[in-house]
Amino acid sequence: MEKTYVGRQLNDSVTVSDLLNGQSVATIQIPYLLTEADFLRIKGGQPITSASAAMLLSGVVGYAISLGPKISPVFGGGKLQLEAGESKTIIAGIIIAIVLYVIGFFCPNDKTRTLQKIEKHFDKAQPSSHIVGGV
Repeated sequence: MEKTYVGRQLNDSVTVSDLLNGQSVATIQIPYLLTEADFLRIKGGQPITSASAAMLLSGVVGYAISLGPKISPVFGGGKLQLEAGESKTIIAGIIIAIVLYVIGFFCPNDKTRTLQKIEKHFDKAQPSSHIVGGV
């Protein structure tokens, strides 16, 4: 039987012997050399604006809870007993917290810049396959 099938259409099964010769295919890609500084930037927490938004929102929720006796009649079908200043404080606190969170989400920080740098590296360093090992 022939051993070369280049450019031919095969209609029958072909039995191949001694196919395994210790070689294997390896996918190789240039590694990203992560420095300790890069690691700490990635490991770092949220931007300061997000943390500030969370603290402010926690304060607003605490303030609203302290006004519970004035808010609770609404759940029983009654009238809201909050003063205008109390309502404005809760609404303003929520709005400011949302604005701070949005600013932190869209403004780049050390963590997002480092992640973008790593992503750019892997976009440029495409993996390639190579036959390794064997006889």
